[in-house]
Amino acid sequence: MNKNGILEIVTFDQAESADKVQIVNGVRVLDKFYSQFTGYHGIQVGDHDSGSWTLILNWESVESEKEASALMMKSDETNAFKAVVNPPSVKKVLCCNLQL
Repeated sequence: MNKNGILEIVTFDQAESADKVQIVNGVRVLDKFYSQFTGYHGIQVGDHDSGSWTLILNWESVESEKEASALMMKSDETNAFKAVVNPPSVKKVLCCNLQL
């Protein structure tokens, strides 16, 4: 079994004013922003009927994820994403991506 980077798993409820199109567009903005960083390897998104969402982001290392996430929170470039998220609902987990 080989380790192959880090998975960042984020769940959140959408903001009351947000719709599915706005969420998807916000995730595209987030993906474009993270694409500028060495160590970022893409994102997957899934929605639930309840208005909650799951993002799975692939990173080379915990350090690359932490650096990019800190800058994302401060950046105006990611406002389209941050506007569609209900902040108190956000949960994030980092785990090793194991290749079986």
